[in-house]
Amino acid sequence: MSNKQVMAGAFLLSLLFYFIALIIELNFIFTDSYYFDNYSIRTAEEIFQLMNVDRKGNWINFIYLPFHILIPALAFSLFLYITFYLLKPAQDIFVCFKIALISQIVYALNYFATVLIKISNILPVNYTNVNDLYEYQSIVTFFTKMNLPDWAIYPLSKLNIAELVYFVFLIILIIVCTKCRISKAVIIATVSFLFFMITIITIVLYLQILYRWEFISNCLILILETMKKLNFEKMSKINGGKFFGNATKCTGCFQGLQVCHETFYVVFIPFRKDPSTQAC
Repeated sequence: MSNKQVMAGAFLLSLLFYFIALIIELNFIFTDSYYFDNYSIRTAEEIFQLMNVDRKGNWINFIYLPFHILIPALAFSLFLYITFYLLKPAQDIFVCFKIALISQIVYALNYFATVLIKISNILPVNYTNVNDLYEYQSIVTFFTKMNLPDWAIYPLSKLNIAELVYFVFLIILIIVCTKCRISKAVIIATVSFLFFMITIITIVLYLQILYRWEFISNCLILILETMKKLNFEKMSKINGGKFFGNATKCTGCFQGLQVCHETFYVVFIPFRKDPSTQAC
C-alpha cells in the first residue's frame, strides 16, 4: 500500500468516525427534551426558535469536518518537521504529514467514544458540558471549576487521557514511519508534541485575554459615555463632591459683577457647574 493510499485511508477513517458521531450527537443528544430541560426559564416559543436556528445550521458541522482533520494535521506536521530537522535525522515534510494525519484518528475515536458515553448517560449531559470532549477525562475533574481561574481551565483540560493515548500512538507512528530508535522517537514525539501544545495553549490564552480586555474596555467606554450624560449635581452626589481638578473662567466686569463658569473634572470628563455671579 502506497503512502498516498495510507494517508487517504487514515483521513477517510477519521472522517467516518466524526461523521457517525456527529449524526448520533445531533439526533440523540440535541433532542427536543434537551432544549426544554436546559432552557426551561425561556418560553416555549423562544425554545422552539432556538431549536430552529441551531438545526438550520447543522449542515455547517458536516462541511467543517474535513477541515477539522486536515488543519490540525497540517499544523502539527510543520512542528514535527522542524523537530526532525533540529534533532536529526531530518525527514521529508510528506512523511511528517503522513504521521500527523494518521494520528488524527485518536481524536476522531475520542469524539466517537465521548458521544457514546453521553448517550448512555454515563456522563450526564447539560448545556455546560454538552460540547465537552476533554475536560471530563482530564485533570480538571480533580478541581472545582469555581476555584479555578478561567484561563487555567483550557491548559488543564489538555492534560487528559486522549492526549496521553495520542502521544503514545505518535511515538509508535514515528518508529514505524521513520525506522528510528525508540529513545529517539520518544524525544522527537515529546519535543514536537510539547512545542505544539504550548503554541496552541498560548494562542487560546491570548485570545481569552484579548476578549477579556475588549470586554473591559467596552465597559469602560460605556461608563464614560454614561458619565458624560450626567450634570454636575448628579455627579457630585455619586462621587461625594470629589473631583480630580477644576477650572474657572469669568467674563469681564460689568457694573461691579462678573459671570463665572466653573468646570470640574473626573479623569478628562468635564462637568460644568451652573454659572454664578461674583463681585469684581
